Amino acid sequence: MTELIMTKHQTQANLALFIGETYCEIEARDLDNNIIFSKDFFLPQSSLKNSLNLAQAEILKLNHQILNTYVVCKYLERLKAFRLGGSVIQITQAGLENNYMLENTNRFSLAAASLIISIDIKTSKDNIKKILETEFERLRKINPEANKVVIHLSPSLFKQNVIDFIVSFFESKDFKIFMNQAPQELSSIRKALLNAGTEGTKEEICKEIQEIFKGCTTYFWIDNEFKTEFENYQLYFSSDDFLGSVFFKNAIEKVVLLDIENWMVLENRLEPTWDSPWGNINRKHYSNTRLTLHPLTEILLDENTLLKFSKNPASSEPGPMTAGRGVKSLILDLFYSDFKKNESMIQLFPALENKNTENKISSQFKVLEHSQKSETKNLLQADIKQFITELISFDINRLGCHSKNSITIGHLSFLKQENKTFRWTNEIFKMSQKIKAHDSSEIQL
Repeated sequence: MTELIMTKHQTQANLALFIGETYCEIEARDLDNNIIFSKDFFLPQSSLKNSLNLAQAEILKLNHQILNTYVVCKYLERLKAFRLGGSVIQITQAGLENNYMLENTNRFSLAAASLIISIDIKTSKDNIKKILETEFERLRKINPEANKVVIHLSPSLFKQNVIDFIVSFFESKDFKIFMNQAPQELSSIRKALLNAGTEGTKEEICKEIQEIFKGCTTYFWIDNEFKTEFENYQLYFSSDDFLGSVFFKNAIEKVVLLDIENWMVLENRLEPTWDSPWGNINRKHYSNTRLTLHPLTEILLDENTLLKFSKNPASSEPGPMTAGRGVKSLILDLFYSDFKKNESMIQLFPALENKNTENKISSQFKVLEHSQKSETKNLLQADIKQFITELISFDINRLGCHSKNSITIGHLSFLKQENKTFRWTNEIFKMSQKIKAHDSSEIQL
């Protein structure tokens, strides 16, 4: 464990951190496992950095300093809607410049074709130097911000001293190096490119934690344990892997997650390949099925002034009306009166305690109620809530979930009449005990 120099007035503490797509949970406990800080933040209103700064300020008031930070991360899910690799240079064997696009060409790009340097197998080391210098100047004009390079050169075809020279060249330019030693395998190509394309987001998270909680050791949940070293692509499914490690024991086969950003069923069944937005990648993960509706699905009137749901969920920015900023009628907003009874939801959405927020939501749904032109009866807010609840139950039952083989968790678990209290941070601290037990055994030896 990392040793910190403490003043006589300070004591050590550990931090549990769940980083979702739209919210985070932060909790600090002293070494006797007493909670000294616990709070949830809605990230569109309070960035991760601001949330961590606020937590640190409160922790310092109590004369504690963070020793270890344990992270379960779902934040990278936000990247699934984007092209990646805009600042990534590729070094490829001549003739294989577009190898990563040999299939699934309708998927998002993982690299920019204009940022490729090709090297012929027969090129001498001296000529490689000239090629790198010339090409580097060209690429600098295309993207001066490029700061990562993926090297797709097979050791069986290129001499090691040639590969080492290329690595040294980019290291001297302060580039982050990513090696792919299996350039003939599409999954390996994508994996290396995804590692590079994800680096900026992972670095930002790690940098903010380290700058705010100086000297702490940061662990991320990867596969089935907390790790300090891992490949970036492994961060995808961090939260699913964590849920599986927590719940897939005894008779539980499925986890139903109903939170403010995701409605899905996780099954105790491993998939060997990840069908990612950028193409297939070898990454084992639990089977995950999203429900028909999403908490940020918009409730609209169609051309016949009948109620309908939007095809795609709304953006998390600015968020639901419940957050005090949104203007669209989202499914999440239907349950504002239920959220007002929950302390953690009031932490996430302080605007819930503002009467103006309640009036705005109520007025918005009144418009939907009175604007319908149905031949039967207009659906009131209570009717819509009931319909959504029934649709969720139908979806969950369709996926084979029942009381004996599944568990429902999340902010909206009450929709399944389940009141199991689930907090990511509480489970994170339970899992962190494994590291402490391991460290203790090493000390005894």
